[in-house]
Amino acid sequence: MNKPKLSVAITLFSEILSYGQQTLFKEIASKNLKVLSVEQIDLLSLLASRGPLNSTQIASFLGLHKSAISSRLKKLEELELITLRKSDEDFRVKFAELTSEGEAEIQTCQELMLEYFGNLFSDFKEEDLTYFIKMLGLVKDRLLTENPDQK
Repeated sequence: MNKPKLSVAITLFSEILSYGQQTLFKEIASKNLKVLSVEQIDLLSLLASRGPLNSTQIASFLGLHKSAISSRLKKLEELELITLRKSDEDFRVKFAELTSEGEAEIQTCQELMLEYFGNLFSDFKEEDLTYFIKMLGLVKDRLLTENPDQK
């Protein structure tokens, strides 16, 4: 493995994530959606892709402490974008799930992201996009192999 090239790839990947989130947040803020932060969007996106999760699971997926998750969940519940449902097995555990408003909000965010990035990358060739998707899939699979709790 060529470590200098891997280092460049990791740096680029981190920068892309950061720039992408900043860009998405600006687009969303310009549309006056309810979501206030990139972190809230991340949490809503996680719930949209994974379904109901408890705070421990959310903290694990996002790599954060449960106290940070609790405050985000409270704010999203106040905005009526999620509901907290008690577990059938253990009433101390609550599962966060999207409300219909939360689903609509994340759908709007995804549409804005697709529109923005679709325009930005409209000159990409089909085979380049296919290769890009393949490489991202390989990275995701490798990460999931190393971290099976994230599946």
